[in-house]
Amino acid sequence: MKEKTIEERLKYFEKALELQERETEKMRLELLSEIDMLKIKFIALKELLMKKTKFDEDQYRKIEEKILREVNPNTL
Repeated sequence: MKEKTIEERLKYFEKALELQERETEKMRLELLSEIDMLKIKFIALKELLMKKTKFDEDQYRKIEEKILREVNPNTL
């Protein structure tokens, strides 16, 4: 009798783990999609900034590196 209960619990936890793995993968894909959208927006803002300020690529890169250092010093 006790063995059946253990087997039932094991099946329950296996099913729960499977559902959690699916949910985790779904969230991972959603985050990747969001990251892609942020990259697109960043590129668009960069182009707009360069047009408005008449910066060339090198000037913009220096500004970008400065911002990245402030936001995350380990980036560069």
